[in-house]
Amino acid sequence: MVKEKGGQALAVRCDVSQSEEVKNCLEQAIETFGRLDFAFNNAGVEQKQALTEELAVEEWERVINIDLRGVFLYLKYEIPLMLKHDGGGGAIVNTSSGPGHKI
Repeated sequence: MVKEKGGQALAVRCDVSQSEEVKNCLEQAIETFGRLDFAFNNAGVEQKQALTEELAVEEWERVINIDLRGVFLYLKYEIPLMLKHDGGGGAIVNTSSGPGHKI
């Protein structure tokens, strides 16, 4: 739809928990658009509903790898790309879902 309206769009499949895939995603964005001015980091999953003592360690690691590691990796590689601009800057927005606000 973006292209139909005269804009540019890029879709890249990426496992946000994998450093090389994150770097590849950002490299493709730079190749397509020439620079990175803003980023919206929005990948996240919830854990399966279970009592802590019943939750599998692998399920916990899956959530941490996507929700925390994914944001960290994108920030790690987005920030240097933005600092390359004249004046060095840009905007990054990280979001959380509603369950991220539960205590």
